Amino acid sequence: MEPIYEYKQSMQAYALFPYEATRNIEIFHIEFAAGCEHRSEPHLDGVEEYVLVLSGTLVLSFGSCSHTLHERQAIRFQ
Repeated sequence: MEPIYEYKQSMQAYALFPYEATRNIEIFHIEFAAGCEHRSEPHLDGVEEYVLVLSGTLVLSFGSCSHTLHERQAIRFQ
């Protein structure tokens, strides 16, 4: 499986289950290098995102809110 590279290869995304219109879901495994800062545009209304941290620490920021996730923690948001 070929990764999708972003941010000068400090982010690698693997499409485990690419988008299927009949199921309306896609699942990625994403690896971030230490210090990587990733920004994305807001999703369409009704889209839910699930993030599970397998190892390390991840800081998620939404506007003025910030959440720190550690190994084996998860968060769901719209």
